[in-house]
Amino acid sequence: MDTRSLYDTDVYAWAMQQASALRGEAARGGSNAVDWANVAEEIESLGNEQAHAIESHLANILEHLLKLGHSPANDPRNHWASEVVHQRARLERRLKKNPALRSRLPDVVDGAYQDGRRLAAFGLARDGLSLADLPETCPYTLDQIRAFDWFPSNPHFPVD
Repeated sequence: MDTRSLYDTDVYAWAMQQASALRGEAARGGSNAVDWANVAEEIESLGNEQAHAIESHLANILEHLLKLGHSPANDPRNHWASEVVHQRARLERRLKKNPALRSRLPDVVDGAYQDGRRLAAFGLARDGLSLADLPETCPYTLDQIRAFDWFPSNPHFPVD
């Protein structure tokens, strides 16, 4: 695959490839007019921004899944469910543009869960819940996190 088509199909993979190539050029003593090391770092940061965005989407999904699964409040359950759906759509769109990041998802979930857990605890404080009331490790599978039609059960809202 040429670099132009890689750029069109996977910005993250392209950025990492280009950063590596630029560092190689710098090691070979490329043009003195170009600050190769910093150019490579900036291009690499472009790819890393994609990875950070994916982690942010996951943290938002997890925050709202925890709220749905633990809050005794009826309102704003619809808002939380809507946030999960919107963030899942954004996550999938970002993964479609950066397929190389799919393999990193399992490694990112733990950190995203800890962020989402802290955010959920902050929001659930009004319901009398704290960080200690939420599972320390992610109780959801990656498939559940990404499934557009899956939501956690909540003991306060039994299913008939």
